Amino acid sequence: MDRPNLKWLISIVPRGRGTVVSEIMKRCGVQRCFMAQGRGTASSEIQQILGLGEPEKEIVMGLAPASSLGYLLPRLREELELTKAGKGIAFTLPLSGISLAAYNSALGAENRTKEEVAMQHNPIDHDLVVAVVDSGNSDLVFDAAREAGCRGGTIAKAREVAPAETRKLFGLTILPEKEVVLIVVSRAEKQDILKAICNKILQETGEHGLVFSLPVADAVGLAERSLHKSE
Repeated sequence: MDRPNLKWLISIVPRGRGTVVSEIMKRCGVQRCFMAQGRGTASSEIQQILGLGEPEKEIVMGLAPASSLGYLLPRLREELELTKAGKGIAFTLPLSGISLAAYNSALGAENRTKEEVAMQHNPIDHDLVVAVVDSGNSDLVFDAAREAGCRGGTIAKAREVAPAETRKLFGLTILPEKEVVLIVVSRAEKQDILKAICNKILQETGEHGLVFSLPVADAVGLAERSLHKSE
């Protein structure tokens, strides 16, 4: 018997809504959820005028059975109002491999419903662009992405682990901080955005950035707004 397929589900929502996302995910068969903090970049003109800065985000992640997505994604869209600007997005990434322990942990006692079995494949064709840059350089990434047609994304703080070169200050080892930039884009825009980001980083810093893309299998809260803006 074939094993059920799993996908890595990511939802990016305003700060304080991550708990709601995790509850929905668990109701729909996601056994374990992980949450990270981030900040968005698609601030409105009013926010910028008032000096409110960039909106804080929560990134909720987990392994979701593919059979549950036909029910889970519509629940996220409806309960979080993802078709409205600023409410967030949710998408999945396909897996090429997984450990047996993680596989068993992700499935748990899987209870399929008729809605879950009757999964409908989402025709959205998007990619996740990921850029890892030194702290403070994320603005360069978004400046380039916007010039190439992107509307915004999310930034998560990170640090390099045991780098080849570390800086020392007063005898203490200082590990360089990084920013991980996440941008979901249409596949038609992907190549232009990747090229624009790489050229911008090289031009402004003299270094090559770590930039790559991953295929997005399913997405909600993104295509609807794209269609409305094009009308």
